[in-house]
Amino acid sequence: MSNILKIAGRPVGLIGLQGIITDIKKGIETGSIDIETAPEEMLILLERKNYIPAKRREDYLHALAKLIREEMDTEEKELASQSGGENALVIRILGPGCSGCNMLEEMVMSAMSSMNIAADIYHVTDHDEIWRFGVTKTPALIIGEKLLCSGRMPTRFQIEEWIRAAIAE
Repeated sequence: MSNILKIAGRPVGLIGLQGIITDIKKGIETGSIDIETAPEEMLILLERKNYIPAKRREDYLHALAKLIREEMDTEEKELASQSGGENALVIRILGPGCSGCNMLEEMVMSAMSSMNIAADIYHVTDHDEIWRFGVTKTPALIIGEKLLCSGRMPTRFQIEEWIRAAIAE
């Protein structure tokens, strides 16, 4: 978790975001905060220490709603894995956050959604970490432990086939 939120595809640093997420998650878990109103409450808290442009308010609400859903989903996955759930499929998109890398991430998420399959998806943007995977050209896609493409954009069909193959292993 970090203090960076993607607003309309661009990373924005926000003071106190981590603490607010923690507080909101506790509120949702205890029932004192409704998950539907959580983004609005988060935005109100963020506005105390951050400048939020009025024109971008809806973008912030959308990004916060997505973030809180992801945080709650992550927590559910962690609980499932602690209770003896099977190992989750790990997918890594490697790239600095350019349009190609973001498009690849969207394609993977879309494929996962249409296939109704859960996976831990990480977008690795740190150059040193990308190089540790042996990748010199981005975007790159790793499913499980296999580097499946680098320096080119795969088709959605290829992504779905790779996911099916990784699940079958």
